[in-house]
Amino acid sequence: MDAVIGLSIPEKPVQFQQYGFGRIAGLWALATLPVVLLAWLVIPRIIPFVQAPPILLYWFMYLIGMAWLSSLSLWVIRKEEGSLDWAAIRRRVWLNRPRDPRTGEQSARLFWRAVPGMLFGAVLLLFAVLFLTFAFYIVHRPGLRFLEPFSLMPAYASASELASAEFAGQWWLAGLAIVTWLASAFLGEELFFRGLLLPRMAGVYGRGDWAMNALLSGLYYLFLPWVIPFRFIYALVIARLVKRYRSLWIALMVRSVEGVGLLAIVLIGITVSPKQLPASPPAFPWIERVPERGGLPGEGSRRNSIPQFDRSSGSPW
Repeated sequence: MDAVIGLSIPEKPVQFQQYGFGRIAGLWALATLPVVLLAWLVIPRIIPFVQAPPILLYWFMYLIGMAWLSSLSLWVIRKEEGSLDWAAIRRRVWLNRPRDPRTGEQSARLFWRAVPGMLFGAVLLLFAVLFLTFAFYIVHRPGLRFLEPFSLMPAYASASELASAEFAGQWWLAGLAIVTWLASAFLGEELFFRGLLLPRMAGVYGRGDWAMNALLSGLYYLFLPWVIPFRFIYALVIARLVKRYRSLWIALMVRSVEGVGLLAIVLIGITVSPKQLPASPPAFPWIERVPERGGLPGEGSRRNSIPQFDRSSGSPW
């Protein structure tokens, strides 16, 4: 009858069978623990043996984590949907235009609702970079013993390291930054947390499923524990928007700000002038005279070698 009189029935949101607590926790652990092991056990041990800047090793580790998230998400989708055709993926992860919360109808005009989230994300990420850069500087200053627990933060794990002049002229890093954004936003975190988990968390957490989803997303960063508060706040904004409008595209739009920020940091390092190194290293100052053992001050012989330091002896030098 509707087809005869020219009416159309709006497509209703798909209702998914909900996950239990054990399945949510298990999937989170599968996604998180491999990256944590890479960051805290593998990377620190291979840095001394690899002739590459440590920040790049950490960067590639992050990409491996995103590849694992993507593989895990697609494996679960195929197991649940029976296939990985584009229609099944779009339906399963809310990869559609935003839906009006009142009518359930899809509307491209609702994409503008992502703009406040993008602006908030830009401010939050700028504050996080400035705060963490300052924190890295503070915790490594001598004499601040009360901050020693925070000295576990390795300097090479800070994104600001990519602005170093040692990367001058290496334009391939700009392409890697774009790949990183695509891997993180589309194929990694958002696909797993907002696409795979969020539609099936209401059965356990009810109307607060989006907040718990943000918490799990923040705790995913146990490999960078000092950014967890910022990631949690950022994820709260993203998860709330995705849940309200049932569209993963909104999450990808908000995460685009992060990609622009990473690219900007990388471009600083690429375009700055390399450091000018001195033509020859400065000479080590030699000691004019050293007293002989048992001799008087002023008596001795000229020494041209660097003195050796021995803390355990009565005369350390």
